[in-house]
Amino acid sequence: MLRNGPALIVSSLLVGSIAVLSMTGCVVPSGDASPTAALNTRSVRDLADPALRAVDADPEQFGGAFLDRSHSQLHVLYVGDEASARGRLQQHLPPELRVTWVQVEHSSSVLQRVRAAVIEFWEEVGIEAINSVSVHAPENQVIVSLPTHDPALVAELRNRHGSALAFRVEAPDQPAD
Repeated sequence: MLRNGPALIVSSLLVGSIAVLSMTGCVVPSGDASPTAALNTRSVRDLADPALRAVDADPEQFGGAFLDRSHSQLHVLYVGDEASARGRLQQHLPPELRVTWVQVEHSSSVLQRVRAAVIEFWEEVGIEAINSVSVHAPENQVIVSLPTHDPALVAELRNRHGSALAFRVEAPDQPAD
C-alpha cells in the first residue's frame, strides 16, 4: 500500500488500450490486497460497471476510472478529497471488487474542456499541424499527437492549457500503395 507519494500503476488492459500511468497521487487499495482469482474478466467488468457509470455521471469529482483486468481491479481517479470520492461511490462498489484510489489534478470535465479548446485551435491552425487530440484518463491528460516536433506549437498550447496536455510525435498513417 502506497500513501502520499508518487504512484506508478501499470495496467495491461484499459478498456481497449494499453497504457502506463505515471502520476503523483495517493494510491490506497481498498479491500483485500490479494488477487481475486475467482473473478473472471467478464464478472470484473460486471462488478465494476455501476461504479464506472457513477464516475462518468460525476465529471467534476472524478478524473475517470479504468479496469486492470489482469489484476481484477478498478482504478478510480478522483480530484479533491478521497473521503468525498469514496462516499460518492460506496453504494456502487461491491465488497469483492478491488479498488485503487488515485488522486489526480484534473477532473474529467476539465479534460473535456481542454480537448474541445485544442480541437478549436486545431481548426484555426490547420489540419496538418496536429494528428489527433484525445483525453487519456489514466494519464489524466489530453494527448496531442503531432506529425513532427513543433516547439512553437507546443509552447502555444502549453501556455493555454498547462499540465493538462501531453504531446506525442507520431508520423501520420501513410496511404497504402
